[in-house]
Amino acid sequence: MARKPTGVGSGGARRGAGRPKGSKSKTYRPHIEKVLAAGPGILPKDLMLVVMRRHFRARRYDQAVAVAAWVAPFIHLRLSSSNVK
Repeated sequence: MARKPTGVGSGGARRGAGRPKGSKSKTYRPHIEKVLAAGPGILPKDLMLVVMRRHFRARRYDQAVAVAAWVAPFIHLRLSSSNVK
């Protein structure tokens, strides 16, 4: 059954749609800077790297690999698929 044209488009920009101007990003930069400036602390990523290296030096490779899997998303970017022409 065909729809009757109403004269109103069904796509494109709409008023009020999208991200509001001046809105904060997901990782709010001043908050991150405040946490880092709060004092000399150790971040979770740093702790995981220390633990991973200790396991590796002690030749406990299975435990080092497990910790490396936890810390990898904090260090390495996720690969995305792309088309090569």
